[in-house]
Amino acid sequence: MALVGRRRLLVRLLLLAVAAVASGVPAAQAYYGGLAVGFYNETCPQAEDLVLAEMRDIVGKDKTLGPALLRFMLHDCFVRSNGPWYQVETGRRDGKVSTNIDANNDLPGPNTTIVDLKIYFSFKGLGWKDIVVLSGSHTIGRAQCSTFAGDRLYNYTGRGVQDPTLNKTYAADLRMDCEPGLANDTTMVEMDPASPYTFDLSYYRDVYSKKGLFTSDQALLDDKFTREYVARMAAAESPDEYFRDYAEAMTNMGRIEVLTGDNGEIRDICGAYVD
Repeated sequence: MALVGRRRLLVRLLLLAVAAVASGVPAAQAYYGGLAVGFYNETCPQAEDLVLAEMRDIVGKDKTLGPALLRFMLHDCFVRSNGPWYQVETGRRDGKVSTNIDANNDLPGPNTTIVDLKIYFSFKGLGWKDIVVLSGSHTIGRAQCSTFAGDRLYNYTGRGVQDPTLNKTYAADLRMDCEPGLANDTTMVEMDPASPYTFDLSYYRDVYSKKGLFTSDQALLDDKFTREYVARMAAAESPDEYFRDYAEAMTNMGRIEVLTGDNGEIRDICGAYVD
């Protein structure tokens, strides 16, 4: 089956499961704000297994979709490759408004300081540990030069110089891909050059070595608590502690501004809200 066909099948299966719940068929007991692990156990017992199998197949064909899925969840609430497993609380409905502008305005940008990161996250009921743990998602994925090159490589605080917090060797490598003066440069670079498709601790080793791609990555060293966490993960021999923390942080993020019942909707067309 073609990739597009598989995605359409996945959407239909999810809509069927959600519609069954909406019709009043009992589901798993809700643990938080109407969400529950196993929300579709009675209405569509295989829903989560079907989704897991489908996503393994899709990401296996295109590894760049892993980071895209992580960003999608971040947008919806505020992925992975060989990464942590955690139980996802389901039952969340789609919002009735969905725009790129709202999503981007509600998320901290790549040049955000640690002070502003803490403010952003606190508005959503999240703390410093959620910041430093969820930032580790940058261990996979790519970024356009236009999102960071101006401030990090060529014009730090408008002074025409490189950001002094950026490792000079790493900066030289980045300049080979990201040319100066191209404000709309769509050239892509890896967030984690050492292992761009593996969910591991190399992100923290990069940040600790002043090789964080974004200002917001490097800003984790500007706070006592986030800096200590970065240092511990950078020195860790096993990712087990981080994987546990990541599972908890993703669950926390999934509980942000939950919509259930009449407060949300089940979309017939996933790319558009129902007016």
